[in-house]
Amino acid sequence: MSLVAENHFTAFIYRPGSSVIEYGDSMHHRPPEDIVAVLQWVFSGLSETTISTISHGNIPKQGPGCGEGSCGIIAHNFIEIALGTHRTHCNADKVQRWSGSQSRHFRDTALQDLILFHHTASQSAGDFATWTLPVVPDTSMHGVEVEVNTSMGSGFNDFNNFTPNVSIFLINLQLSFLPKFTIE
Repeated sequence: MSLVAENHFTAFIYRPGSSVIEYGDSMHHRPPEDIVAVLQWVFSGLSETTISTISHGNIPKQGPGCGEGSCGIIAHNFIEIALGTHRTHCNADKVQRWSGSQSRHFRDTALQDLILFHHTASQSAGDFATWTLPVVPDTSMHGVEVEVNTSMGSGFNDFNNFTPNVSIFLINLQLSFLPKFTIE
């Protein structure tokens, strides 16, 4: 899970069954004071375990001359490492931890992933609804009325509550009609 406050991304890692949430902030700030209560509310009814503690996760620090402005990439990397899914241009099988000296490569990899997804989606069958999934699958069960504006391809009018449909992406990526491309 990721949080954005004052244009700064941080990340939280929850491991099922644990009462501890790992907090990752590339500026090494303290977590928001009310976050334990908020997370207890979010997870109430979803888990037998009650969230009681926030621990500081192992996350590199950014700053001037050391990947300044990379908080979103670092938060993403923190989550990918926890999931064991990160890949880089150097080694597709090894989880790489973000570092300031390699910041450009992490940004390039994220951009390449975005371009590849967009290219695959635009060259394959389907529309916005095929290629995305709502973050909250069924808002009607919560009694929430929503207005979706798919004409701009961004989802909700006030906030983007859609995530790429990775399953459709992977199926289409395996099809041979997609041209190969690289970013130099």
